[in-house]
Amino acid sequence: MEKNLFKKITKKIIEKYIWKYFLLNKIKNQRGLLKLNLGAGNNPIKGWINADITPRSWNILYVDVKKKMPFKSNTFDYIMLEHLIEHLSWQDGKKMLKECFRILKKGGKLRISTPNIIFVVSLYKKNSNNEYYTRKITRRFLKNLYKKNCRPVFVINNAFYNWGHKFLYDQKLLVEALQEARFKEIKREYYGNSRDNNLNKIETHEKGVGDIKVCQIESIVLEALKRKN
Repeated sequence: MEKNLFKKITKKIIEKYIWKYFLLNKIKNQRGLLKLNLGAGNNPIKGWINADITPRSWNILYVDVKKKMPFKSNTFDYIMLEHLIEHLSWQDGKKMLKECFRILKKGGKLRISTPNIIFVVSLYKKNSNNEYYTRKITRRFLKNLYKKNCRPVFVINNAFYNWGHKFLYDQKLLVEALQEARFKEIKREYYGNSRDNNLNKIETHEKGVGDIKVCQIESIVLEALKRKN
């Protein structure tokens, strides 16, 4: 027991302090575009600085987005927030967006995706997308509880309470949160697609969900700019 505890403590020290020191130095000395992927989980993006509160590999930096991030202002050209903000409270989500604005360079861009609460609560309506989504989510995540009982009520509750979700957005509220954080030129994009080549086809959420169509159906995707003036 004591040996395992020592290993856990040692690992946390390495993740939070020693490895952070090396990665921050790497950022400092890196040339070219600097791109930060927050909430990387098990799916780091190649060529990006990847960060998560529970790093699962040594190339992922420990960052707690509920606190001030360990980066200087005006550091990054791009920031990616893929299905992360719904894991935070409304207040913590707004704080994170303000921190993202701080650490983005002027002219830098944020890409954010999150489940669309309007879609989630619309699952009682019968149409091909809703039925497909309800069936896929039930079989992937709820089959041990509900087996073949693919009912919207279970899928809706799952969206609100599973995976540590704390707050779901509609597009209007997410735009308002970005505007409050001082972002401009907020544009709707779609899962896997961007008019900016540096943000095109970089999503990884389907690796966890197991179905790209599910991600396309459920996600709000927005891009927002930190203006140069």
